[in-house]
Amino acid sequence: MKIEHLLEEFNHRAVFTTKDVRDFYFKNDKEMPNSTINWRIYQLVQSGIISRVGRGKFIVGSSSDFKPRIGRKESSIAKQIKKQFPFIEFCIWKTDVIREFSLHQSFINFIVVEIERDSMEAVYHFLKEKHKKVYLKPDKNIIENYLLELKNIIVVQNLISEAPLQKLSKIPTVTVEKILVDLICGKALFYYYQGYELHNIFQRAFEKYTINESKLLRYADRRKKKAEVLKLIKAINRH
Repeated sequence: MKIEHLLEEFNHRAVFTTKDVRDFYFKNDKEMPNSTINWRIYQLVQSGIISRVGRGKFIVGSSSDFKPRIGRKESSIAKQIKKQFPFIEFCIWKTDVIREFSLHQSFINFIVVEIERDSMEAVYHFLKEKHKKVYLKPDKNIIENYLLELKNIIVVQNLISEAPLQKLSKIPTVTVEKILVDLICGKALFYYYQGYELHNIFQRAFEKYTINESKLLRYADRRKKKAEVLKLIKAINRH
């Protein structure tokens, strides 16, 4: 069966599964072995005709990966942390990366440094010696009343274990899956991205990038927000 027929079958679907592909091939050849179908799926992924977006889940077309920009200051902070604490797990990112998904543009811009729990306070005190405006897990009141007018803010907070991260230029940073879940969980730090704006962010993220749903839901489950994430995924228009 030609690839054009496969594209006609799945082009209109937001996501399709391995079972859907098997059923598609079984229409013409009910005796086709699973090993052959799995090999064809592998070839389709390798050629960029379809992309894997989770365990046994696919979309039509090549993947579009989210790669947040790492600025000079973030890079410098990351190097300082690596030198002083070479064995800890951390990630660093800047909240302005959310703007590309947001309908209402916010001018709030923090550098977020997330550190494994046991080392968080040590890293906070270390950074406070080297930088002027470093805050440890600020609550909504502090953010609203003190931090909004300031620039070059560094926020230090706990890194959830098994969080989905990526390395860009050897610097550990966030994935789009992590950002989406953290926006739901971090109602203090991200209070200005709640309500319908959160719906817009999910909508635009799914439109612009290839989202690994398995990774997204695994992290959401770890943060006890799986039901909320599933509700948002179902609510957005993915066609």
